[in-house]
Amino acid sequence: MTPPDITFRPLVGADLGLLRSWLDAPHVRRWWRAGRTNPVIAAVEARALMDGVCIAEADGVPIGYIRSYAAAAHPDGLWDGIENVTDATKALEFLIGDPERTNRQLGRAMIRAFVIRLFGDPAVDRIVADPDRDNWPANIALKRVGFRDRGRLDRPGANAMLLTLARGVFKP
Repeated sequence: MTPPDITFRPLVGADLGLLRSWLDAPHVRRWWRAGRTNPVIAAVEARALMDGVCIAEADGVPIGYIRSYAAAAHPDGLWDGIENVTDATKALEFLIGDPERTNRQLGRAMIRAFVIRLFGDPAVDRIVADPDRDNWPANIALKRVGFRDRGRLDRPGANAMLLTLARGVFKP
């Protein structure tokens, strides 16, 4: 099987319907509950999240949403007190939106391509993610890219785990 060509393009207003349909899909809603989904939609609608938010495409077909942000600058202090989270750390969130595109290793390909892009900036030293502990598709995809499990995270209403990837251990 030929690996897909994964590309990223900035999210634009015309993508809101697509993003909403992905967030409403049962396989996404299971992990992206209202507490996580509503702020994303509100911020995108207010154009507050447009920078750094991408639609991932596989061979030109939209497959998911992915974004990174400066972990230490999260407005709710989400990453405060987490070991090794510095001003050089990016946090990652993502989803495969189309249920027909799940279980095809596209999540792993999307994450790997985005990590390569993030580490293309020499100022980025580490990437962190906080998926639900029971979200095996996300956890497996992250671990196969090289993220390491660093234990449970205290997140309101979530059974989150901390996964990290340091530049020095990433193998592109």
